[in-house]
Amino acid sequence: MKVYWLSYYKGNKRIRESSGTRDEAKAWDKLRDRQSQVATGSHVEGADQVTFEELVEGLFADYTVRKRKSLPDVKIKVTKHLLPVFKGKTVHDIKTAAVKTFVADRQKGGASNAEINR
Repeated sequence: MKVYWLSYYKGNKRIRESSGTRDEAKAWDKLRDRQSQVATGSHVEGADQVTFEELVEGLFADYTVRKRKSLPDVKIKVTKHLLPVFKGKTVHDIKTAAVKTFVADRQKGGASNAEINR
């Protein structure tokens, strides 16, 4: 069975991507979403493929460039608490429920809200 492909333009550039579905109606919905994002300026090509690890690398790079003294602490917290839970996931796939579960698990482990939020 075939998967539907989307084709749309951003400026003069043609963008093609898989809809990820075999359902024609869902494919049309996704195409309309993409066209709407392009029209409103909120479309970022490939944004749904950014991994949690790539965001972490960006965070560490930002702290390094800005010479933040808290970089060692942030590296420990991210490595110890966040990476074991969110490693290997795209940012697009990390939903509110997963974050709430993470927070609840940390609270059960004795972490204060202030510690979790840092």
